Amino acid sequence: MGPPNDLNYRIRTLDRALNILEAFTFEQPELDLDAICRHTQLPKSTAFKILAVLQARGYVEKSESNGKYRIGFQAYEVGNRYLAGLTVFEVVHPVLKDLAARFPTSSAHLAVLSPTETRIVYLDIVSLNIYLSLVPVGSHYPAHSTALGKCLLAGLPEPELERRLAHISMPRLTPNTITDLGALREHLAQVRSQGYSIDNEETALGYLCVAFPILDRRGATIAAISTSHVKELMQDDLPTVIAEMRQAAAKISRSLGYVEPFLPAEA
Repeated sequence: MGPPNDLNYRIRTLDRALNILEAFTFEQPELDLDAICRHTQLPKSTAFKILAVLQARGYVEKSESNGKYRIGFQAYEVGNRYLAGLTVFEVVHPVLKDLAARFPTSSAHLAVLSPTETRIVYLDIVSLNIYLSLVPVGSHYPAHSTALGKCLLAGLPEPELERRLAHISMPRLTPNTITDLGALREHLAQVRSQGYSIDNEETALGYLCVAFPILDRRGATIAAISTSHVKELMQDDLPTVIAEMRQAAAKISRSLGYVEPFLPAEA
């Protein structure tokens, strides 16, 4: 009788641990112990013990300033492996290869936002140009200057965007980099309106990048793709690049279950 009961206890504890992790949302990224107990209906003593294990394993972090918990980097690492799995990576990678072939002097990228910083994380990079110096997959770059980062920021729900912007670092990387928070907010509104973003020598002089969001079945931005071009080697004009990127992003989003809203024909 001992082993089955022990197994049932472990499964119940695992279920409670997952309930705790799922209590954190974009709207409530930080929760104190009382809030966690309200969300999960767990006694404080039980929740505290489970949180201690999750914290030790890196799945949650506890703020020293306010004592609240938030999702830890290890949870991101596990989620990142999922994002790089069948549902996204294998859908996106062939499209990046097609983009790299379509623009042979460029590089094509897939990225997401880091959960703990306002920076992007590269998940995939493809290029046929052997002379390009490519950043390694897994590299972090500032979100405020990159086309990918601005695209991802523009796709955030407003409360999460404001949380990010409250702690954003905006170093000037080139004379074209946006370093004013008000200007960045206006720029993100424009990105949201037009549906894509451009980095015109904002991260590195001589380079132009175009990025589009990747949408899931709910229409939420879960990642972004971009192509980065050496401006003096660009063989297509910007409208052509934007049109090709728009089609690529739409193809990926449709593969992930996104259905474009029906727009009635104009009278």
